Amino acid sequence: SRPGQPFPPKVNLLFLLMDLDHFKKINDFYGHQCGDMVLVQVADIMRKSLRESDILIRWGGEEFLMICRNIKPLSGTKIAESLRQVVENHSFDIGKINPVKMTISIGFAEYPFFSGNPTLFSWEETLNLADSALYLTKMNGRNGWTGFAEPADATMTSVPLDYFTDIMHDPEKLEADQKLRIFSSKNMLKA
Repeated sequence: SRPGQPFPPKVNLLFLLMDLDHFKKINDFYGHQCGDMVLVQVADIMRKSLRESDILIRWGGEEFLMICRNIKPLSGTKIAESLRQVVENHSFDIGKINPVKMTISIGFAEYPFFSGNPTLFSWEETLNLADSALYLTKMNGRNGWTGFAEPADATMTSVPLDYFTDIMHDPEKLEADQKLRIFSSKNMLKA
């Protein structure tokens, strides 16, 4: 698929953007070589969570992108929580006497975002939604996940001009207006 073009309608993807929490402290305190050791171990433990059809990409710095294909709708919460726990429970060997512990923040969104109108958002726009969800996770204390999903009434035929701006600045308003569903590990823990 070319940038800006939708994938074929039957392709069902989940984009998960993941960022290691406070990774800069590892580099600053222990050095970049130890930071590189952590990144290699994160990639290794994430690969063990992948299915054969999934893809893991180092997205930059301490960020990773996982693309899961042919997933069940709304399964992002289970996948994100599993990845969060795997990282949180791992002891990272950095060649020092004591291993270090790390946590991860995750944002995710499904493609096509609007199942009733798959061409409404391109895959790049859906990836941007996952990035906005990641940002929201970081703003809400890190070590968790946030996912954005189409509203329960998936009959939107056009996207309001300020949709992406509202997602960045006031996603709760979109949720209240029934134009977005937000899933959050923080909300799950409160329930």
